[in-house]
Amino acid sequence: MPVPIQRHFLGWERPVVDLVAERLLEGAAGTPPDLGATLVMVQTRQGGRRLRERLAALSPRGLLSPRVVTPEFWLRPRGPVLSEIESLAVWAALLADVTPADFPQALPGAEVRRDDSAWRLSVAGQFQQLRRLLSDGGHTVGSAAAQLADGEEATRWQELAALETLYLARVEAAGAGRLDPVSAELAAAAAPELPPGVARLVLAAVPDPSPLALRAIAALAGRLPIEVWIHAPAPGGAGNGTAGFDDWGRPDPAWQGRELPIEEARLHLAAKPHDQAATVRQMLPPLEVPVGELGLGVLDSEVGPHLLAELGAEVPVFDPAERPLVGDPTAGLVQSLLLLHASDEYSAFSDLVRNPHFLTALRGEVADFRPLLDGLDTLQNESLAQSFTAIERAAQAGDGTGEDRAGARRKAVGAVCASVRRLLDPLGADPTDALPGVLASFYANAAFERPAAGGPPFFQAAVDALLTLLDDVRAPLVRDCLPAPPDRSALLLSTLARRGLAPEPPDNRPRIDLEGWLELHWNDAPRLIITGFNEGKVPQAVTADPFLPDPARVRLGLPSNETRLARDTYLLAAMLACRRGGGTLDIVFGKSSMQGDALKPSRLLFRCADADLPGRVLRLSGKAPPPRPAAPMPVRFRPPWRGVPDALHVTAFRGYLACPFRFYLAQVVGMAALDDRKLEWDAADFGTVCHRVLADFARDPATRDLADEARIAAALEACLNALLGGRGYVTPSATLLVQADMLRQRLRHAAAAQAQAYAEGWRIVEDFVESRFEGEVAGLPITGTVDRVDRNVHDGRIRILDYKTTSEAARPAAAHLAKDRDGTRPYARFAPPPSRPGGKPPAAQRWTDLQLPLYALLLRDRLAAEAPPAVGYFCMPKAVTETGIRMFDTLDETMLASAKACAEGVVTDIRARRFWPPSRRVEHDDFKGVWNGNWEAVVDLTGWPGAPHEEEG
Repeated sequence: MPVPIQRHFLGWERPVVDLVAERLLEGAAGTPPDLGATLVMVQTRQGGRRLRERLAALSPRGLLSPRVVTPEFWLRPRGPVLSEIESLAVWAALLADVTPADFPQALPGAEVRRDDSAWRLSVAGQFQQLRRLLSDGGHTVGSAAAQLADGEEATRWQELAALETLYLARVEAAGAGRLDPVSAELAAAAAPELPPGVARLVLAAVPDPSPLALRAIAALAGRLPIEVWIHAPAPGGAGNGTAGFDDWGRPDPAWQGRELPIEEARLHLAAKPHDQAATVRQMLPPLEVPVGELGLGVLDSEVGPHLLAELGAEVPVFDPAERPLVGDPTAGLVQSLLLLHASDEYSAFSDLVRNPHFLTALRGEVADFRPLLDGLDTLQNESLAQSFTAIERAAQAGDGTGEDRAGARRKAVGAVCASVRRLLDPLGADPTDALPGVLASFYANAAFERPAAGGPPFFQAAVDALLTLLDDVRAPLVRDCLPAPPDRSALLLSTLARRGLAPEPPDNRPRIDLEGWLELHWNDAPRLIITGFNEGKVPQAVTADPFLPDPARVRLGLPSNETRLARDTYLLAAMLACRRGGGTLDIVFGKSSMQGDALKPSRLLFRCADADLPGRVLRLSGKAPPPRPAAPMPVRFRPPWRGVPDALHVTAFRGYLACPFRFYLAQVVGMAALDDRKLEWDAADFGTVCHRVLADFARDPATRDLADEARIAAALEACLNALLGGRGYVTPSATLLVQADMLRQRLRHAAAAQAQAYAEGWRIVEDFVESRFEGEVAGLPITGTVDRVDRNVHDGRIRILDYKTTSEAARPAAAHLAKDRDGTRPYARFAPPPSRPGGKPPAAQRWTDLQLPLYALLLRDRLAAEAPPAVGYFCMPKAVTETGIRMFDTLDETMLASAKACAEGVVTDIRARRFWPPSRRVEHDDFKGVWNGNWEAVVDLTGWPGAPHEEEG
């Protein structure tokens, strides 16, 4: 029987919030206007807030406000229901007890994985999600199975329905009178209740109500008038209106192909999310933007933080998007503790140590956290520990004196490990049961600054949510379903990882909210800017679902890709139409994500006249404009001023020639990237171990004068084995063992090169094996370590060799010189002389490294050499067939003089504190992950004396 409803078309020449508020007041009687008997349903809570504000603004003398609700209002359970954790526990217990052979299609692989709690909880979550999706359309799994009985997945759906029946039976038996939450929603929709005094129901511009909510409203037919207000022109009226809507005000499929009058100039392509934010900033006037004049839409979550950074200093912007609960330090502490207790993994230990609350608790023992964390990362890198137990053992290694630097580092890490043990041990065999007491003791014994009343609302909401989860996981039903404590810990962890929490605005001052797609329909700001307008964000689309692909959704009457396309086309048309008489709508879309994944413009942007389509395609698929200067980040890095270095290592010149500012950070401040989850040797580790092996070989008189290749190879392998045995690797990983075998292979080929050198008369000079030396350039002390020096027994020649374990065999000339380019400092430019008198000089080059030339210059006197000694590389590359000695044959007196002048120029610049600006291009950027090339936005040079000049680096 058709539901008796009345449809009213409001037009769309003005914002929907104005039209709805005015129409409500038109029919209101009394002074003040009385709307207390009217129940208004809107699409979102934000829309409801805007409607209440507009009603209040239009009734300065007050009014009796209507009750404003969202579609979820009709689905509120009546009576107690199970918590999410309890429902998942029932599912997990069921999956442990069923016979997998009875459900081969619904539970593939269950015979093997049923004892895996992580698998059971994952499948339990999938089943719960499936039931929620189906309930949106008014279905149970059983009713969906009946409707899909003639499809290819019929048998699978029958098995799923049988599992649902078993689950509901368990809930009824063990739930102590409480209902399954999905069943409770279905029951509430079947028998909806009206608030007392409500005599009229208005669906105010609700283009996407859930089918279940509509079922509830339909059940009210005959009890009160139901009105559907549509934000669109009346059929056949002005504005080329068309019926275009069903009885409930939902856009029909005809909207999918409708043209959208988007002005070309209002389409803005940007490269990455931060460029989208910069594009928005450039659109706005330089003066303060009135809050009510601007609306901002964010359809891509990656854009939101950049918009806050761009606008936050001038425009009061608030992002109401949900944040992960574990982003709160207390919830994060619980997550790390449970993970560490369950797995002993180093990553969980590392996260725990870096938790702000854990560091606060250490404040009485540790004055400065930075050396502690640096020492922890260094010890992990040295030992390659993969577990908490392993790092504990690494901290206990050595003589225990703690007097040297390494010993002090182990002592500090050992103290942190002991603090973690004091948290872990009380968790015992049942961590979820012990956790409240552990947290109470932890927070009672630490000098924490508690948020005062009215303090950070997210903190308090996060703590409240965490305490609720802890109560739920310790409920009797959960204990009965999951008697094994590890299973309850896994349940809490999985729920914690999924749980989000929406922040509350910090105060009641006027602000601009970053709104999602459905909220924007009710935004009445004359200027609207929507970012992230890419395919997949709008229209939203389901591309893969293990249970409900799009064809199944269509058959079950659930929202599908087609209905979402019609809805989103209509919404954009309505937003455009209500600004046609005064206002603008700008659309910003990205070329790629922050990770570099390609993005497509939304298909809605192609809804133009056929004659305009070629030009539109070119505009939407064109090249993104060059990146714009980004706004300073809310927290910027202010480099500490440590002065100029008192000495330089011979290898440091390469860093300054590449980038003065990166040189300062690395060589003066000591900044370096440390991966605290290191599993294997990196390139530097590999080279260090190789250097140590070759040094041990060269220092031993019994091995350095070996001539036979096989004996040299055996000696090198013996040195490697001795070194590996003494490095203290707690549990060598399979990857490390493979790397050691790769090094053995390189050493075997190095043995052949060493045998050849010996046969040619080259002998390693004992006093110059890994030998430190000192010299000076322009009065500045220069230090270095030479890997080895050879002297030829036949003619007395001397050569200096530097070991290289790069992937490819390094060529000395190419490693030190490169093609000249704009911005090269004059002293770094080398102009080779003509190859013959009167000939054309070769192209200019620039110095990129000075290591080998400085070896020749600084060691000449110490080696008592009449001429500069030859220099070169002993290459042991990944391509082992290229192993051998490569000399810097073109290094003559002219080139050495140029290298010396370059070194003096570098020293002069360093003494003049020329460390800024950073170079735009560097070959290997150790700071790329920190700055992402955006130095101006991230670095604060206020008061920093290291940036007095404006030369290009």
